[in-house]
Order: sequence, then structure tokens, then C-alpha cells
Amino acid sequence: MTAYRNGLITSTTPESAVNGWGVRTGTPDRSETGPYGGTDDTSPEQGKAKRGTTNRNERGSVTDRLRRREWLVSTYRADQDVFVIELFHGPLTVAVLRGAGEAACRCYRCGQLLTVDTVTVDRIKPGCLGGTYKRENIRPSCQPCASITGAMIGVERKRGGGKR
Repeated sequence: MTAYRNGLITSTTPESAVNGWGVRTGTPDRSETGPYGGTDDTSPEQGKAKRGTTNRNERGSVTDRLRRREWLVSTYRADQDVFVIELFHGPLTVAVLRGAGEAACRCYRCGQLLTVDTVTVDRIKPGCLGGTYKRENIRPSCQPCASITGAMIGVERKRGGGKR
């Protein structure tokens, strides 16, 4: 019988062997699986079996993230709205007078018009430095600018400028 603790194999038998890549071969017997078919990671130290992950993390649920993007667009509302035309190769965004299209805000870095669907929430104080997704610490960003900002944070941390 194979014993699994925190994803590690502690012993194997011929009927439940592990190949060279660490992948279990053979069918586990009923004592190795938890009530939902997965392995049961219960140990006296943990007390409870691990049942998977939830859809919540520090960013919040899907609804929380949508509300946050809606808040960003309404708070940082641009002087223009956008009209989005769906084409076969992707959406085409056209700037129109305010009130004549979908509400938009501008990227803090490059000024591109963003809708609720295209805005990326960027933290002013990054998470690696203790920043949260509270309203006073977020700003609207487009995806390319958010990626550049994240890359700059990584480079700064490697140089030793960031908190470790």
C-alpha cells in the first residue's frame, strides 16, 4: 500500500508502484482515497483532510473582482466613451463622445481607453511589499503596462531594492 502525506510518497508496493517520473501507476485501493475519490491527506498534525481550493484568495471572488473593475472605470472615468465592434480577429475599440458608448477609463501609464472587460487592476504598492486590493491602493492599467510594471518589480527585487 502507498502512503501519501502532503503529496509525497512514503512507501510503495508492487501493486501501487511509482514510475521514474513520480507518477503513481496501478489503481489505489479504497483505503488510499478520500471520500471524494482523491487521496486523503489527513494526519494527526493537520486534523482535517485537504478538500481542494476555494475560488477565493487575496483578490476575492469573481464577483468581487468584477465590482472592483467597475469601480475603477466609474471612478477614473475618461472624457470619452468607447464603442466596441467585435470582429473575427478581435475587438475594435473606437472612441466616441461621453454618453454615446460604453464607459471607459484610461490606463495610468499609457493613456489607452479601457472598459470594464479590458481594464486590469494594478496595485500601487505591490503585493510583494505588502500592498492589498483596497480602493486606495489600486489604479486602472492595460494588460501590457501591468506586465511591464510587474517585470520591473521583479528586476528591482533581484537587484536587492525591494523588501525580501
